[in-house]
Amino acid sequence: METIKAIHTRHSVRAFKDDPIEPQLLTMIVTDAQQTPSWGNSQPWQVYIATGHALTNIKQHYATAAEQGIAEDADLAKVHRGDFSAFASQNMGHWVGTFRPVIDSDPTTYWDSRANLYRAPAIAYLVLDANPNSWSIYDLGAFSQTLMLAATARGVQSVPSYELVK
Repeated sequence: METIKAIHTRHSVRAFKDDPIEPQLLTMIVTDAQQTPSWGNSQPWQVYIATGHALTNIKQHYATAAEQGIAEDADLAKVHRGDFSAFASQNMGHWVGTFRPVIDSDPTTYWDSRANLYRAPAIAYLVLDANPNSWSIYDLGAFSQTLMLAATARGVQSVPSYELVK
């Protein structure tokens, strides 16, 4: 798949098929993404991919935490839409306005999918050292985008989500 096609066809999936992804394919996607440039070629990220029994255990823990009302525990603070620039806030509002009808049309299915980690057959956790500098965070963002584009180019769907950590 050409780069431009991958850029235009990648979209966030919130209800994955149950089809497993071959480990070799996951390795190829990560290998592709490792071509991402970084500050001083630091490549500060690490990737942990959960599949199989490990993913089943993560999903069970996540579902229990969700039922108990435990909030996400991302390392970066969640920022309210109003704390962004007017332009960014407007973009977010537009997205919410277009996505809300999808949720409202079948809320049970949406929230069930979310509570079950979107039924993803694999989850890639992208991590940095405990106290990353700003450039490492920037580099991780570049890596995550390249990872999703590589997945798209290889026929694998994706969704970026901080919510997956509880």
